[in-house]
Amino acid sequence: MITTRGVSTFQVSLMVGALVLGIVGFLMFADVIPSPWGKSSTTVEYGKTVVWGTLPQKVFSAAQGAAFSSNTQVQLVYVEKKQATFDSDLTEALANNAAPDAIIMTQESIARQKDRLSPLGYTARDFKNAFIQEGELFLPPAGPIALPLVVDPLVMYWNRDLFARAGIVQPPVSWTEFYSTPLTNLTVRGASQGTLAQSAFALGEFDNITHAKEILTTLIMQAGSPITAYTTTPAGITTISTVLAQAQSSALQPGSAALQFYTRFADPARTEYSWSRALPASVDFFAQGSLGVYFGFASDKTVIANKNPHLNFDVAPMPQAKNDAGAPGTPATFGKMYAIGVLNAAKNVAGANYAAALLSQKEFSSSLAKEMGVASARRDVLAVQTADPYQDVFNRAALIANGWLDPDVAGSTNAFRLAVEDVLSGRRSPNDAINVLEGRLVGLFPKQNSN
Repeated sequence: MITTRGVSTFQVSLMVGALVLGIVGFLMFADVIPSPWGKSSTTVEYGKTVVWGTLPQKVFSAAQGAAFSSNTQVQLVYVEKKQATFDSDLTEALANNAAPDAIIMTQESIARQKDRLSPLGYTARDFKNAFIQEGELFLPPAGPIALPLVVDPLVMYWNRDLFARAGIVQPPVSWTEFYSTPLTNLTVRGASQGTLAQSAFALGEFDNITHAKEILTTLIMQAGSPITAYTTTPAGITTISTVLAQAQSSALQPGSAALQFYTRFADPARTEYSWSRALPASVDFFAQGSLGVYFGFASDKTVIANKNPHLNFDVAPMPQAKNDAGAPGTPATFGKMYAIGVLNAAKNVAGANYAAALLSQKEFSSSLAKEMGVASARRDVLAVQTADPYQDVFNRAALIANGWLDPDVAGSTNAFRLAVEDVLSGRRSPNDAINVLEGRLVGLFPKQNSN
């Protein structure tokens, strides 16, 4: 229970003053009000600011050094935390009054962390002008709760040698090409029924398809469903709701259409059969040179090259959907976005707001993207052309990247797995499987407050 007993006017003044200083520091850096940053001989010292995140310490330090090694206004202390224990570590730290001032998180943490974050001094218009569309996941109706840094978009890697031998000139651009020749010719069936010696692409199963949930959610978003959305009640309370099972203009729900398409490639009776649960993980099968197309993150480029330095592969954008009339659908690909938010429990409010503004600027964003092998989340960085052919694809993918407000990564992964298995086993139709999936996702959301 919260009590105000013993809180003096002086203490209240201190708290209000700290909040005002934080907002002022943020606005000065964002050039909303005059700032001492590089414009005056008088500078503001913000002191020690502690930031937690799951980014490797080496990566963060390299990006920080390249972007603003000479900055002395804030003593930024970054602490690398394990992804698996980040939430529990933060909860414990908050309970012990030992929390950091700010955190770097992905959109997968919004549902669990949003009530712990302070609103930031950005208008919705300025936020949308500065950051790519996926960044709006961090923009609930009350205002931004975190500032995007970088995004790791899902792209399509393809084996140039396999395509050349099959006489395929270009990688596919539309999903309609995945159940017709010449792409399906890349699949080579084995001697035993249902076995595969070589596969055109990895779709259909779940456990041995790397990033299966992200691929499936990409299909759902392309079909027109955002999966989740912010909802404001008549009382002005903002919560997160699931919209996965809502019907659109098509006969099937977007989720049902996507699930039906995805699972068809695991059926040995179909001519487009391309994946078996007996195969190794798709990233490994691709690295072996036995998979024509692999759907992976931009950051997977280094993973693939490390697994097989001699593999002749290239990268292309994720294929896109077409509507019933054959026109392009909603352009989308899943993106894992990293953003920085200031905690309500921050001890150094002004320093935390200043650090958030500093790290979200183009200097750090572009440096961090380079270190991670991903794309910046800033529009002004993506507007600059690059000579790197891989980075060009990553940057273009970032512009159509999107995500959803995942309530629990492990729990939702299992829920999507069960939906795929329900359809493959014949236990449920795609439509029923999506309805059940939505119910499982609803059950994963934590109790929500009025942030």
